[in-house]
Amino acid sequence: MATSFVLSGLVEKRSELLRDITIAKDTLAMLEADLVSIEGAIRVFDPELVVHGRSKRVPAIHAAPVGQMARHIFSCFREAGKPLHTAEIAEYVMKERSIDPRDKRVRDCMVRRTYGALHKMKREGKVRQQDTKAHRKTWELLA
Repeated sequence: MATSFVLSGLVEKRSELLRDITIAKDTLAMLEADLVSIEGAIRVFDPELVVHGRSKRVPAIHAAPVGQMARHIFSCFREAGKPLHTAEIAEYVMKERSIDPRDKRVRDCMVRRTYGALHKMKREGKVRQQDTKAHRKTWELLA
């Protein structure tokens, strides 16, 4: 009986979130249409004017403080004790930062960020990249 109250509450919350998502998507579509209209009006007055990107920088999704990625990567290598692929390291970083690895978009973003952090660490002489038989590159910590 208690579970029916919990389930009905969860179902209600789910529908509430779906409604909010729909409203947000509609608002975004209207804003994008307004932006296209304004850019068209600008071209009417000055066809050669080039309007550049955003006026204000938007922070990156799941941005890490300086040094945080390196700390997680070092921790991952210490726990594994063997060479790892970029995706494996990215999954570890996501787990440590409580980010859901099932979200493909966020996961791809974190793999790219991990790859960038590993390349920086490679330039600094902290890690090295090596080829495997399957032509997949692995990374290992230098002593």
